[in-house]
Amino acid sequence: MITIKQAQPEDAGGLAAIGAATFLEAFCDHIAAADLLLHLQRQHDAETYRAYLTAPDPRNAAWLALHETTRAPVGYALTCPPDLPIPTEESDLELKRLYLFSKYHGSGVASALERAAETHARRLGARNMLLGTHEDNDRAAEFYGKCGYRMIGRRPFQIGDAIMDDIIMSRAL
Repeated sequence: MITIKQAQPEDAGGLAAIGAATFLEAFCDHIAAADLLLHLQRQHDAETYRAYLTAPDPRNAAWLALHETTRAPVGYALTCPPDLPIPTEESDLELKRLYLFSKYHGSGVASALERAAETHARRLGARNMLLGTHEDNDRAAEFYGKCGYRMIGRRPFQIGDAIMDDIIMSRAL
């Protein structure tokens, strides 16, 4: 059984651990090791997550999916103000990250994390939820489609020498 917990600044270490582990699991076969490890050090460290959680903008929020028995993180979601190469509205919210260990795919945990982010967005009066996902991640695109997201654009996403292509998706709230 998995429980969903809204993350607090003291959860930054757990977010960093699950963020790095799930990103590594997702991209270890797409990105060279040196570039991947540097990205993890820069984007998935405790200070980066603590900065999200202590920023004054209420759109910054995160949720941890925790194993009920061990309380170990198995997934997470993170929202923030949009940082996408498309026009956005002030009230829009970006689902910046939603990652889950693959052994929990299809278990309903990703849906629970997405719903936590959606509830947060609605509470803030957001009109749209936006996200980017790797264009070859058919499972994620299908999941987001079932949640009501539709593709509205594309963006390049660079990690070291690797240039990834993301699709940008949006969902009206």
